[in-house]
Amino acid sequence: MKQDYFSDQAAEYARFRPTYPKELYASIFSYVRFFDAVWDCGTGNGQVALELAKHFKVVKATDISAAQIQRANRLPNIEYICCPAEKSPFPAKSFDLITVATALHWFDLPSYWREVSRVGKKGAILAVWFYSLIRITPEIDKIADNFCYNLMKKFWPPERQHVNRNYDDIVFPFQKVQDLTLENKFKWSRDHFLGYLESWSSVQQYMKRMHANPLNLIKKDLFDLWPETKSYEVNFPVILKIFKI
Repeated sequence: MKQDYFSDQAAEYARFRPTYPKELYASIFSYVRFFDAVWDCGTGNGQVALELAKHFKVVKATDISAAQIQRANRLPNIEYICCPAEKSPFPAKSFDLITVATALHWFDLPSYWREVSRVGKKGAILAVWFYSLIRITPEIDKIADNFCYNLMKKFWPPERQHVNRNYDDIVFPFQKVQDLTLENKFKWSRDHFLGYLESWSSVQQYMKRMHANPLNLIKKDLFDLWPETKSYEVNFPVILKIFKI
């Protein structure tokens, strides 16, 4: 990973980021031949590692952010390691599955591809996914879109463009076996939505550089549409890409 954008807001990230649907894991596991060892790269607070631990004998979960790893939930078959995605401590041909959840765009990709080729077993699976921008109602979506693409435009790291382009601009040097989009729905309060926005790396950069909270730019319009006591169904479309190494 080129830079750690998430240690400063590790608590907010753990509290407000959405989980992933069961259908996602079922799709991935349908291509996995053996369930001995898996590497969850860019594990963050370990939410994916916890799910993988239900199915694999050994889970290695890595992240460049020590603050994120310190907040991860522990299980006996999960080992958390603070290290770059591009240079892991693992022996060659170690893993049946390698996963990257909403983190691939932060990696130095040529170096990461070499590491995946080195530590993946022959015929192992690489599964990468990310959620695209939240969808709530047409009116609230306009506020979220404007906030993401206009108000925060100058504060996103350049790697964020990969997400905006649905990873279509990334050349994967492996055989693609699946590419699909899944719905991912939750019931959220207005405060939860604001907490999620505040966990964005662009919002954190804005606060550091401008010494103000950019959420104040949208609160009036948002509060007019979303009463404090109301919960909305929110959807995080998840885009999943599966490859054979």
